[in-house]
Amino acid sequence: MKYRHLSLFCLLLSMLFVHPSYSIEPQNLFVIKKQLINYYETGHYQVDVQKVIDHAKIYLRDRIQSNNLLSHPKKLAIVLDIDETSLSNYPYMKELDFGIDSPLLSSLIFESEDPPIKPTLELFKYALQNHISIFFVTGRFEKMRSLTVNNLNRAGYSGWTELFLKPSSYHENSAIPYKSAVRKLITDEGYDIVLNIGDQKSDLDGGYSDRTYKLPNPYYYIP
Repeated sequence: MKYRHLSLFCLLLSMLFVHPSYSIEPQNLFVIKKQLINYYETGHYQVDVQKVIDHAKIYLRDRIQSNNLLSHPKKLAIVLDIDETSLSNYPYMKELDFGIDSPLLSSLIFESEDPPIKPTLELFKYALQNHISIFFVTGRFEKMRSLTVNNLNRAGYSGWTELFLKPSSYHENSAIPYKSAVRKLITDEGYDIVLNIGDQKSDLDGGYSDRTYKLPNPYYYIP
């Protein structure tokens, strides 16, 4: 019996050295890029965006109805991010082969030709029709104000209340302090932010909104 245990131990020891363990190889980058293109160009991305916006619209509709029944209705507002929430940079991202080079992407954005994300535009128009104030809070810097206003108007977004852009002096590693501070400012002005919609978790974290909705964005990450 002793020799049997010894033989088994030797066998296990030999297997350990003959068959070393390997890490799991990550998905090949070329394959991932093909998946990103397929997700967008087969329409799955648009379907997922529409689902999120549909849920947001239902909630907004219910809040509008309940607010109208109040003896003293609240000043309702929604907050929208811009890139990959209200406007799409997909053509530029694909042109750059999804290598998000900030200077190159910014130069392309300066052309002010980003198309609208249609479900968000529909929600925007619904909010306007119901006299809801709309605030854009974007991670774009202040120097891009005029081109951003031009692009929003060209894409069909007109009639919004205010556009907030990041000051050039902002150097935090995360967008959360900036965006949450802006939402606090809006609420301090007496608004009830019913919806806050963005494509990044950092668009939504930090409070000062009743309900948050995240749109899909597998293309880049902003902390």
